[in-house]
Amino acid sequence: MLFIMAMLISSCSRERKIKSFKAELLQEKELDYPSGSTINFYNNQLYLMGDDAQGVLVLDTSLNPRDTVHVFGEKSSRISKPVKPDIESSDIVGNSLWMLGSAAVSPYRDSLYKLDLETNSVDKIQLKTFFDRLRKDIQQLNIEAFAKLKDEIVLGHRRSVTHKQNYFIATGPDFAAQQNSNYKIIPFHPQNKDAGISGFAYSAAQDMLFITCSQEDTRNSYEDGEIGESYLAVIQNVSEALKADTLSASHWLPLQQLHPGFSKVKVESLTIAEPKEDSLILYLAADNDDGRTRLYRIKLTPQY
Repeated sequence: MLFIMAMLISSCSRERKIKSFKAELLQEKELDYPSGSTINFYNNQLYLMGDDAQGVLVLDTSLNPRDTVHVFGEKSSRISKPVKPDIESSDIVGNSLWMLGSAAVSPYRDSLYKLDLETNSVDKIQLKTFFDRLRKDIQQLNIEAFAKLKDEIVLGHRRSVTHKQNYFIATGPDFAAQQNSNYKIIPFHPQNKDAGISGFAYSAAQDMLFITCSQEDTRNSYEDGEIGESYLAVIQNVSEALKADTLSASHWLPLQQLHPGFSKVKVESLTIAEPKEDSLILYLAADNDDGRTRLYRIKLTPQY
């Protein structure tokens, strides 16, 4: 199936125009792992974290589990909803996996956890002061996406039925300083107005931000609701786009059009594997609030 996306790739020496992408679902797999909410690629392995899981599941690129890195304890049980840290987003920064709480319930979901991927040590940083500042500007704050760009951090706030606006929050790598860190809040308008931000993945080579969005009929940032459809979107030249007062996706793909296996699935996150010359591999994680995780591997081939 063709994923038609006309885009302009900028580099310091030349511009290359990609007329379209050929998109192909390579693999779909369900795991007995709770509530997969964020996934990252590092050193040819995948790191999957669930919003109520005790630890990070490490997989190979064929989606086979290889190891578990304990973060909150060695129990196999899910962390209860009222007190879970609610890790909904993450990214690789240096050799560490930065995992961010959603800020939806204070103080339990107000922390950043830095997992050193060389030593498996975990450093917890309390972000309540920073999130309290954001709560003054955004009602029912719910951080569901996080990406490290070249010179800044971008967070994604997810809408609800009662507070219907998605937001990007652009800040610096020093946002954990909390009191002194600057930030900019930018409304994001998806093509489907009922879709909420669920994940970010940044491609530095093309300065493109890949975004997952999904529909869920929930009235606030705490409760679950009926699941609708999920989408893949792109913002090209995102570093420049963040200077604007509003944002919208350059390209928008209802994932059900790619494959029926995406129907009524809540895609939570995505990551980009190391790109080859002729293709790009994306891994997507989905959670349908049933205690299991579904993963997808997609190949995108640019058409010039």
